Amino acid sequence: MALGPAAYIDSTAYCSTRRLSQRGYGTSGKIKRTLEWDTRTGWLNRVTTQTAADTASPITVQDDRLTYDVSGEISRILDNCQGGSDLPGGGRC
Repeated sequence: MALGPAAYIDSTAYCSTRRLSQRGYGTSGKIKRTLEWDTRTGWLNRVTTQTAADTASPITVQDDRLTYDVSGEISRILDNCQGGSDLPGGGRC
């Protein structure tokens, strides 16, 4: 019996506050996205994405750090995947 197309979502994990914390995609050349949440505010602090996540040498292709103003609006996103600069609105990979 044929199994059909490969799975798109391979794995999912949640943190203690029941927010999505990690998701794996694909069955070969796996991609892993990790979300980190501030335990005090519940706001998203960091998003990382890795390719070849199922190997001994995963490659980080996204490492976004989020900063918020006092009203809870995102004021800055720093793309830190390769030492991105701290620019208003974001850096570059």
